[in-house]
Amino acid sequence: MKGKCDCGEKNSYYELFRIMHAFKRLNIGSMLPGEITQGEFGIMSMIRFAKPADGRESITVSDIVSHTHVAPPAVSRSLKSLEEKGCIVRTVDRKDRRNTYVSLTEKGASYIEECGEIMRDFSDAVFGGLGEENLEQLISYMRKILELSEQEIAKRNYKTRKDEAENEKDI
Repeated sequence: MKGKCDCGEKNSYYELFRIMHAFKRLNIGSMLPGEITQGEFGIMSMIRFAKPADGRESITVSDIVSHTHVAPPAVSRSLKSLEEKGCIVRTVDRKDRRNTYVSLTEKGASYIEECGEIMRDFSDAVFGGLGEENLEQLISYMRKILELSEQEIAKRNYKTRKDEAENEKDI
C-alpha cells in the first residue's frame, strides 16, 4: 500500500533524515579565518559571484534578501556587521534612493579568495575519496530527493490551503 513502509524502510528513512540533519549542524564556519560568521560569508560570496543583468559589480540589498531567503532585518544586521569590519560598502542609488547597492571592498574580496581556497581544499579532502563517478551519482540522487521533496511539500501546502478554504466556506 502506498505510503506504508516496513520497518527496514522506516529505518532507512530515519537514517537519511538523521544524516541530512547532521549535515545541517556541521559547523563549516569554524574553518573560516577571522571574525566573519558563516552567514556573513554566504552574503559576501553572493556579492562576489552574483552577476546582475545590467553588468554592475554590486548587487542590491533586495537581491540579497530574495536570493538568501533570509528575513530583511537579519540581512541588514549582517550587512551592518560586514560594513563595520571593512568587508563591504553600501551605496545609495542617486536616481532611486530606494535602491542600495552592496559591493565588496578589497579586504572583503581578499577574504572571499582565502575562504574559497579553504573550502576547495576541504571539498577535495572530503569528496576526493568518492571518485568522480560516485560524486556525480550522489549529486544526481540529491537533486532527485530535492525535486521530489519540493513537489511533495507543494502538494501538501496546497492541500492545507484548500482544506482551510473549505472550512471557511462551512462557517
